[in-house]
Amino acid sequence: MQETSLSAYEVLGVDPLASHEEIGRAYRRLARATHPDLGGTNGEFSDVQAAWERIGKPDKRAAYDRERHAAPAKPAPSARPTGTYRPPDSYRPAGSRPASESARPHRVWREPAPSTARSYGHPGGTARERYLRELRLWLDVADTPANPYNDELVRSAPAQVRYWLEKARAEEATAKSAGQLGSGFTIWNDVEVPGTGDKVDHVLMGISGLYVIESASGLEGDPPEKQLVKAMRTLGKRLKAQFTALIVVYPDELSRLPTPVVSRVGRAVVARMAASQWLDFVRAGIPGSDRGTPDEVFEDRARLIERISFA
Repeated sequence: MQETSLSAYEVLGVDPLASHEEIGRAYRRLARATHPDLGGTNGEFSDVQAAWERIGKPDKRAAYDRERHAAPAKPAPSARPTGTYRPPDSYRPAGSRPASESARPHRVWREPAPSTARSYGHPGGTARERYLRELRLWLDVADTPANPYNDELVRSAPAQVRYWLEKARAEEATAKSAGQLGSGFTIWNDVEVPGTGDKVDHVLMGISGLYVIESASGLEGDPPEKQLVKAMRTLGKRLKAQFTALIVVYPDELSRLPTPVVSRVGRAVVARMAASQWLDFVRAGIPGSDRGTPDEVFEDRARLIERISFA
């Protein structure tokens, strides 16, 4: 991340004394204006996201302010005096007068790989911990073996032990493939469902909607659909966010689904599909699902950033 002359406040076009609510409104406006799926570019969108990550939460904002005040003051460029920041032309609403070339600011920073979806959390982490615990119980040892993933050891383990390793690998594969969706998407992995002791494998947000994604192993032991729907609804209430659908992703080699299966459980859309299918459907939106408006999607994203916790 390469910083230049603009502060996070200047990127979002707010005063350093602005309230948290004002910063949130500015972020949502610019996130919509710069989103690649809504006419913006990856670079602009990354600038806005990076600024929000620095000052979007009170604790991070306080740390950022301490850093700013501790750093030597820099004179403001003559073309952009303090308090008169104007965002780049591409951030501006249609029909507004563009800034002059002399007043147009430089990028404040650039993400190293702007074409990759943002990913948070540790995909497969809980399942791998469970695998190691079950392995120790099966071997009746206190310490994990030196190579717990030895092929011969894994093959000889009981099905209930092998399941957790396959589950972890499925979650890791889903999170890796989600990177192909681009910077307009964000994925949170191993997300806690507060107050229940449960977790969902992934929460994914993009312009097509907000999804809970379950990475099924395809083996006996995967949670039943009703349990997953219940977890999605509970998480939605806790986050105050409306999920578009639950997607259950099966490994290609174990899937018996030549085409995706889409159904409803109550008001929830449930889609079952192979690993090679789900990216296309998330990009385009699942037929029959209510993706919500762009405003609603970005309001949900701001809440998720603040409220999601990990298992």
